[in-house]
Amino acid sequence: MTTEMKKYLIIAGYFIFFWILIPAGIFFLSVLLDKAVFNYRELSYTWSIPGYIIAISGFLLLLRTVYQFKLQSGEYPVSALPAQKLIQRDVFIVWRHPIYLFASITLFGASLVLGSCSMLLIIFPVFMILAWLYILREEAILIKRFGNQYLYYRNIVPLIIPHMHQWIKIPGAIFFKIWFRLKIRNRENIPSSLPFIVVSGHRNYLDPFLISYAVPYPLRHISTFEMFRSPLIRRIFTWGGAIPRRRFVKDISGTKRIITALKKGYPVCFFPEGGRSWTGQLRPFKPEVLKLFSLLKDILILPVRIEGNYHSWPRWADRLMRADITITFEKPVLIEPGMDVYEMQDFLLQMVKPGDEVEAAKVCRSRNRISHLSKVIYRCPVCMCSERLFEIVPDTLKCSKCRSDFILRPDFSIEYCNAEQKKSESIHSIYNNIRIKDSDIFNLLSGDLHEQGIKYLNPHERLIYLSPGQLWTEKEHIFVRSLKGICVLSDTSVTISGNEESCIILLPEIGAVTIESNCKLQIYNELSKVLYQLTFENDSALKWQDMLSAIIGYKYKKQIITR
Repeated sequence: MTTEMKKYLIIAGYFIFFWILIPAGIFFLSVLLDKAVFNYRELSYTWSIPGYIIAISGFLLLLRTVYQFKLQSGEYPVSALPAQKLIQRDVFIVWRHPIYLFASITLFGASLVLGSCSMLLIIFPVFMILAWLYILREEAILIKRFGNQYLYYRNIVPLIIPHMHQWIKIPGAIFFKIWFRLKIRNRENIPSSLPFIVVSGHRNYLDPFLISYAVPYPLRHISTFEMFRSPLIRRIFTWGGAIPRRRFVKDISGTKRIITALKKGYPVCFFPEGGRSWTGQLRPFKPEVLKLFSLLKDILILPVRIEGNYHSWPRWADRLMRADITITFEKPVLIEPGMDVYEMQDFLLQMVKPGDEVEAAKVCRSRNRISHLSKVIYRCPVCMCSERLFEIVPDTLKCSKCRSDFILRPDFSIEYCNAEQKKSESIHSIYNNIRIKDSDIFNLLSGDLHEQGIKYLNPHERLIYLSPGQLWTEKEHIFVRSLKGICVLSDTSVTISGNEESCIILLPEIGAVTIESNCKLQIYNELSKVLYQLTFENDSALKWQDMLSAIIGYKYKKQIITR
């Protein structure tokens, strides 16, 4: 008898035993027990309808599980012919032992359909206990066979109750398909071995949710610490597996959490830019993230390219808009030994950067798309007036000084007239032209200051800019409002003045100026170790960040953290 013939005989024997003899034996045993123990007492007929639903659903899922087992491993689920591949796809990424689970559900439904008290109250509990004991034995065998690979799998895949991200995927699938017409490409590139690192550009609030939906495993996302300030939000994000990380200090505890998650087998998702892009152009990766990658050089990195996400919720917008989104998984890579941070950045950026042709074809399908574009285009590209442009719904910015109009097209290019010539530029190109740089500060602070309209606050301090706003101070991980009044920027300090109080932050003491959301400017005083937050009534936080970093860089020759 050939090996192939023996294999088919074993499969046939298992099929007859598990799919015919055991169900038949359970049925006849329940009949005997119903007579001996329950005196033919039956469950109410009303239980039969949910029983049919449960039994049919469980049996169909059981068949699907067997099909997926065969498809993924090349073998049938027969213990005498063990699969040599650990299956981590489809239902096997939701439940560790779906065959036993769906067999139990089918048996439970069948007991309701038949109205058998003994099947429900005796046979079903005994079946569950035996299944549990068999699972313990089988897991010990699987650990010997697959080692750490199975231990990682066991850590992240539950036995009965699916993880939260699996529940979220149900409404997420409906929303993403309808609102974004989401397309996912090259899913076969997702590693089957755990753990691994996911790397992607960040241009949309929903990027972590989009990637979590596309990746079958429960991810651990690196999140800004701001998401953990509210107790309720902190519980939700912690339950969802987010890892908080402070941006303006060396966060050793955050790094330890990342390494712990990887040791447990969880894939960890990084957005190495350190924050969402304002202009749609991916920014350089943060060196500390790249250095961490070099320490984790033995772990596969899965590059993810997301196209269209900037058109659906750019950072300057205050609401979600409609746009088509495409997620592409590139082939996993390893960091080559000896690669420095610049080589590593170019290597990864090349794979996660949106393709020019695909990105050029993406459009915003919402009619009202202007949505606070003046937060990033905060001065006129034509006359360079420092007054904020005002917005005209649905798609226009207008300068109050030179009366120029700037039209935001559906592809997020901006059309305007300059010297009677019609021009079209990207948001990124215009922002780089109008943003406040060191050269602006040089021109501002040199020459005859009175002729330039600059006022002296005192003989040694010159007024640069002011705006109404509020000051918040961090106390025990929450922000408490300290002052409401005028925020004054000089060449030596930031001063927030209220009715009777004021707070002065000296520029040389500032170590970081970062933006949370698109309107909260956070200033970290590295001398006093205090974190302040400024919110402005009608001004751009990005403008303030650019001014502060330019003044500190020009006057004090100091580079501060801005993301």
